[in-house]
Amino acid sequence: MTAPTAPVPDEDVLDAPDEASQPVWKQLLTGSSTSILFVLAGMILVFSLLSFEQFLTVSNGRNIATDAAVLLVVATGLTYVVITAGIDLSVGSVLVFSSVVSARMMNAVGGESWGVLIIGALTAIAAGFAWGSLNGFLVTKAKIPAFIVTLGTLGMALGAALLITGGVDERNVPFKLVETIGTGRLFDQIPYLVLIAAAVALIFGVILQGTRFGRYTYAIGSNEEGVRRAGVNVDRHLIKVYALGGTLAGFAGFLALARFGTTSIAGNTTLNLDDRGHRDRRHELVRRRRHDRRHRRRRLHPRRAPQRLRDRRCAAVLAAGRRRGCADRRRLRRPTPPRPVRAVTVKPLLEERSMQRKGWALIGCLLVGSLGVVACGSDDEGGGGSSGSSGASGDKQYTMTLIAGVKGDEFYITMNCGAQAEAKKQGVTLDFQGPDQFDASLQTPIVNGVIAKKPDAILIAPTDAKAMYAPIKQAADQGIKIVLVDTTLEQADMAVSQIASDNIGGGKAAAKALAEEIGGSGKVFVNNTKPGISTTDQRAQGFEEEAKNLGLEYLGQEYNQDQPDKAAAITKGIIAKHPDLKGIFATNLFGAEGAAAGLRESGTTGVKIVGFDAGPKQVKDLEEGLLQALVAQQPADIGAQGVQQALAALKGEPTKAKIGTGSTILTQDNLADNQDAVYKSSC
Repeated sequence: MTAPTAPVPDEDVLDAPDEASQPVWKQLLTGSSTSILFVLAGMILVFSLLSFEQFLTVSNGRNIATDAAVLLVVATGLTYVVITAGIDLSVGSVLVFSSVVSARMMNAVGGESWGVLIIGALTAIAAGFAWGSLNGFLVTKAKIPAFIVTLGTLGMALGAALLITGGVDERNVPFKLVETIGTGRLFDQIPYLVLIAAAVALIFGVILQGTRFGRYTYAIGSNEEGVRRAGVNVDRHLIKVYALGGTLAGFAGFLALARFGTTSIAGNTTLNLDDRGHRDRRHELVRRRRHDRRHRRRRLHPRRAPQRLRDRRCAAVLAAGRRRGCADRRRLRRPTPPRPVRAVTVKPLLEERSMQRKGWALIGCLLVGSLGVVACGSDDEGGGGSSGSSGASGDKQYTMTLIAGVKGDEFYITMNCGAQAEAKKQGVTLDFQGPDQFDASLQTPIVNGVIAKKPDAILIAPTDAKAMYAPIKQAADQGIKIVLVDTTLEQADMAVSQIASDNIGGGKAAAKALAEEIGGSGKVFVNNTKPGISTTDQRAQGFEEEAKNLGLEYLGQEYNQDQPDKAAAITKGIIAKHPDLKGIFATNLFGAEGAAAGLRESGTTGVKIVGFDAGPKQVKDLEEGLLQALVAQQPADIGAQGVQQALAALKGEPTKAKIGTGSTILTQDNLADNQDAVYKSSC
């Protein structure tokens, strides 16, 4: 019987240095993630130097960690999928679907107990597991590419969520979920969301690095066919991996529900595009050192040429997982071949040192550039600060920020004009910000960014009466004075003042104006924006009450998501369903714009429209006869009084808890005499 001969090592083994014998610190310094870590450290350094008092603070770090918590949970599951050379495009939609069914389940059970919250969490996890298992089954058993499968389930999960909710965010979430997991902190410092996300990442990081499941995951990504021939059930393992990704996406949906207090369908459907940046880049590539430069680096992909694992400690992973000093119990003992002598070449070492030098050079360039910017910025700030203090005649110059519901809305632009005029009069510095859409998930990061700048007061129009509670309360907890303008919160006890129009009265006035236009009888309909907005909900409420009192046939309301094109589609749909419709009430300027467009496109005549707000486009439609009346608010007065109330609170003077402003009914007859009521498109 001849003795077994040792296999001849190939060039990859001969050329590569023995990484397992290197010290841990050296592996970390020469790892593929080191350059990314250098860039991150450089960015932190630059921002800290540019704005030390605002960026390098506990509150800002807490905000950044909270914003990344949900993404970290999703990215943890997606990391497993990527390591196996797969892809999952559906995680954002799975998150939305899981949050929807979780909210529905908690509402069906009812109550504010921990048991209800646990049921909601389990429901979200189960929903995510189901979608992930479906992805894995179709990829492995149906042999459909992962890109096609997950692209399809992306649409399926999102469509199912929209069917369940009717396109309207689910907002009836137990408040205990928001005030504990969503906004609660350990020792009043560390958010529970961050702790939960960190625990998930740590647990599954250990599983990935220290268990057979993790080693199989790496091996499948490196050489799927080799793992299959080694006796591993690859299909079953891939189903588990995709199920894990879906499960963590479902759990992330529950965490997002806790953070926002609403499902935020529009804000999370593209989450899969965000979490790609949060994955550990070292799992994307397996480095290959070969004499041919064309094959120096290759992406992981199943069914390609066999590629060796980067970690040489996983040499036995294809058999049954590594056990130190033990043979594979499922197979016969094999004689250990002699270890070949490795001829270490100088080229890989030179490449590693070159990468290190490039990383340090990048850090040096960032440092030098930031110092130059800081030097220039210091001179500018010094000049500006001296002039500001002299203009204030020795008094403290306060800083305020006005956060609009939508930045490009003429209503909020006019409000900003009034606030800026009053701020200039009072010697106050006022900044203006706002999201591009009326969405709580878009307004929340803006609020967090403003908090980091530490203004003395914030004037804000909350985009959701429930979802915006947590970020606004966080600002109030840091001593920032809060003034709610236009819209409000369900729990607004942290605000020093609330300033808004009489929206219920405005809705009733709109019903009276519409009744006069249609002759006192007929079918009427409300084209509303979104549920959960205090102002538009009150306008619809006032209109419904008065319409029924006047004997009009009220057909209900539909939501256009603050989008004119959707408002137009709703208008054409209601006209097709009710050809004898007499009147439409639009609760804001986008609804009025879309309703007028819908009538124009359908060619319908005889339907009267009364809109709320008086932007330039609505006034033009009023002049052309597409709109019969407009309820014009006084946004400039709201902004001016917001600055006054915030300033009074900062000076310790008494403030008014609630201030109501009036409105004006505009028609073709009185438009020339009420030009002051028309909103502005710029100051």
